[in-house]
Amino acid sequence: MMAAPYVPEPLPPAGIDWETHIPRIASANRAFARYDGILQAIPNSCSPRS
Repeated sequence: MMAAPYVPEPLPPAGIDWETHIPRIASANRAFARYDGILQAIPNSCSPRS
């Protein structure tokens, strides 16, 4: 028996109502930005000091 490769459906799926997702996408973007800001403020003790 020969195995057939898996071929996923093309992305993005058709029929998505993107306008309903915009508020959640914006909220997630803000959360990632806050998280990035927190990470930037943590000192890296492994890096050489200048």
